[in-house]
Amino acid sequence: NYADLADELALATARLVRSGEEDQWVWVRGKRTFEVMVSARSDGHFWVLFEDVTDSVIAEEILLNARRYLERVISHIPLGVIVLNSQLRISSMNPQSRALIHRLGGDLDLVDAIGEKIERAVPAPGGVHWHALCQSALRSGTREELARQVYDALEEGSCVLSVLATPSVEAQDPAAGIVLIVEDVTDKVQLEDQLVEAETVSYTHLRDHETGRNDVCPRQREKKKGGGGVG
Repeated sequence: NYADLADELALATARLVRSGEEDQWVWVRGKRTFEVMVSARSDGHFWVLFEDVTDSVIAEEILLNARRYLERVISHIPLGVIVLNSQLRISSMNPQSRALIHRLGGDLDLVDAIGEKIERAVPAPGGVHWHALCQSALRSGTREELARQVYDALEEGSCVLSVLATPSVEAQDPAAGIVLIVEDVTDKVQLEDQLVEAETVSYTHLRDHETGRNDVCPRQREKKKGGGGVG
């Protein structure tokens, strides 16, 4: 390690020929990580500074691993998740959200979608609705929901989506953004409609049956009770 450091220092001092010029690199010594900076002085000598950045490197690695884990989780949940920055431009989105946008008629791939505003990435009227929802959540600092909205879909004819806009944890930070969660509730709504229809039909049959019983005159009911014999 020291030999590598000596080689890097020799190369740096050879490259730095003017006063004020700088060079820097990362040097690892055992379990510690240092950032080394070499600066040329006006007298022909050099400043050599060592900064121990081990803790910050570990913290960055932890954050990176956590982000990778969250991205794996988000990519497998049955919800569309879109992360927007403070300008409501897309910074990330999972495969489910791209599939939902495609069903609505959007044709942007992931590369084109990153940096795009949500109102342009999602076909109207969905994009306009979602953009307004995110603006409201960003202003209030609280969750805002757009429940069970019907949109035109390419294959099914229509689909029903519920959209939840949640400000990021740093809600008071002007640079904070929005996490947009989109759920396809089409099947759930259709099932609920079918249950309501079935309950309505059952109630109608029951009511008609009760009404038919009440329409029978007392003499007919007596005949039914007495067997209808001739006296």
